[in-house]
Amino acid sequence: MANNEIQLLENIEIQFVLAENEVQFEKKITYFLSHVLKELASPHEIVRKKAIEILNHIKKRMSKTVKLPWNLLAELVCSENFMQFTLLKNFTIVFLKTAYDRLTEKST
Repeated sequence: MANNEIQLLENIEIQFVLAENEVQFEKKITYFLSHVLKELASPHEIVRKKAIEILNHIKKRMSKTVKLPWNLLAELVCSENFMQFTLLKNFTIVFLKTAYDRLTEKST
């Protein structure tokens, strides 16, 4: 099972690397961020490490103009098992705070 999760995360990582500009990168974030965050709840340490690696890549590459998917992050916070996983909780809160800070009247 861990091999499948790792392969999926590696495919997602490639998608982020292939994003050539901020618009493409933002689309990839909207599509993949919540999935990568959910992998922090994996029972396999190697999967959690890979997810953290991808999240760190996202944080480093993210410019101040890139918007994050507020609604998807909020849904994740409201999910049933959210509070059981410290890594999931901590990373999601960081991205949720960033998403909140970047909200504009246009996107609300």
